Amino acid sequence: MPAFQFISRNEPVYLPFSRPKYKISMGLVALQLKDWIEADEYFYDELKEKKQLLISNYPEVFASRPGSLPAQTEVLALVLNHMEKYCPGVLKIEHDEVILPKLKWKFRIRDFEESPLDLCGRFVQEDLCLMAPGPDGYTLEAASLCFPARWRLMDKMGLPMSGIHKPVPDYSEKLSRPVDSFFNRIDVDRPVWRVNWSLTTDPTMFQPVRQKAQCVRAIYYVKECW
Repeated sequence: MPAFQFISRNEPVYLPFSRPKYKISMGLVALQLKDWIEADEYFYDELKEKKQLLISNYPEVFASRPGSLPAQTEVLALVLNHMEKYCPGVLKIEHDEVILPKLKWKFRIRDFEESPLDLCGRFVQEDLCLMAPGPDGYTLEAASLCFPARWRLMDKMGLPMSGIHKPVPDYSEKLSRPVDSFFNRIDVDRPVWRVNWSLTTDPTMFQPVRQKAQCVRAIYYVKECW
């Protein structure tokens, strides 16, 4: 079996800001399942950073609500299956252990019986947020969030989409109803993806604190942005 090829950031795959005119929208695109979980050249570096954050800031980077365990367990099984199939050699499963050979890391699955999404977040670069349906629509029920873009997990747990996105300009007026409608008719056999983009003067991955307005304006006057 050929070695897995990590994606290079020298050739960006996603350029959502390249459109000639900005238009606020959900921007949904049909997902090919082979592209669901990606791994680029910073894969191992970012997993190491996650590990340190989980040691030093656990309540800030992982949380779950009662009742979310079955869904967390399902996500773990799906991601493990995907990684084994599409990222050969990066991850192995032996008996009760998830193994990352390159880092010489081993995780016992039974050690994460109460937090399977926590385990899942330790071997993918992405943050993982689990939304579940309820009386108030879909709410945030569990998350592994080591690389937040100016928001705090503890502020959003249990909130519906409208509450989570309350600080987002124009969300309530232009996006709230379309997003709720999409979630109400989401189909397990028709996965989709979307991207956001932003500018920041700080390349740090763990950024839970929201920028002040003057900081955002200052971005226009600096030479380096990420």
